Amino acid sequence: MADFNSHLTRRRLVQTGAVASALAASTCVRQQAFGQSTDTDPEMDEARLAARSTFANQLTLAVQINETGPYQFVVDTAAEQTVLADDVASRLGLRAGRMVIMRGLSHSVPAQTVNVKKLALGPFTHKDLNLPVLPKTLLGADGYLGLDIISNSRITFDFGKRNIRIERPRFSPQRIYSPRTARIQATGSAGRLRITDCRVDGVIAAAIIDSGAELSMGNIALRNALVARHGHRPDLGPVVLTGVTGGDITGRLMPINRIRMQDLIFSDCAVAIAEISLFESWSLSQKPALLVGMDFLRQFRAVSIDFRAQEIRFELATAPPNPKPVVEIVRA
Repeated sequence: MADFNSHLTRRRLVQTGAVASALAASTCVRQQAFGQSTDTDPEMDEARLAARSTFANQLTLAVQINETGPYQFVVDTAAEQTVLADDVASRLGLRAGRMVIMRGLSHSVPAQTVNVKKLALGPFTHKDLNLPVLPKTLLGADGYLGLDIISNSRITFDFGKRNIRIERPRFSPQRIYSPRTARIQATGSAGRLRITDCRVDGVIAAAIIDSGAELSMGNIALRNALVARHGHRPDLGPVVLTGVTGGDITGRLMPINRIRMQDLIFSDCAVAIAEISLFESWSLSQKPALLVGMDFLRQFRAVSIDFRAQEIRFELATAPPNPKPVVEIVRA
């Protein structure tokens, strides 16, 4: 059995009662492709695909597999490997390949890979993919699109128009952006973009945009740094999270007064503190780090990630769907 050690740690909130109420008050509520090739119509630079929401508040778009579908895939900007639901693989009679190990939120599981001859997102196609298969009951969707598919593109989550736009980045003259748009520079390679100019209540931290996560999270190193700087931190109680490989992990919900990423500020918010494998796989276990999940991202009209330019754009909504977290742009 190959020790592939894929990281796909999607978080879904499963706790109810007092903790869920606290969360509502505060937020109002990886992996590589094998044998991938890509064909794209040179006349087509963009695909606009209608988006749907899963029960975990993620966004899905329609994907064609081997000329069949559509199938609804979650777009996951922090997972390196695209995965497929078991019922889709069975329905299509896909040829089985080698076994790999998928390391999830709390434990690792073996996963069978299957060969996909063609995966298409509008005019963008990827051929000859060997994708791990996980249970549909855990994925909550027909599959997850990871960085192996999207890391050479610009992807925009347009919450205002309820669509996802995938573009092939091209050089363009310098644009003048609206005062309601923040442009944040990131660093990284192979799609692993992180915002290093981030401060969480004054603590320097790395921030990752994680569209596959329902809930924003911080690691233990972030909590320890906040305690060292400010002393005791309030605790809003336990929050139980479950991953797509099964198993639960319990974190602690912690209020945050202010998160600043260059010109962008989140205030009056909360994050779940837990040590998940994604922090380790991104070499962030020992450094303060933050995963920005859908509870924060949905506050904007649109969020655009340009993997080639290593730039993330946040466009403020005229009326955010929830009162918290508060989001604003403050120019230096």
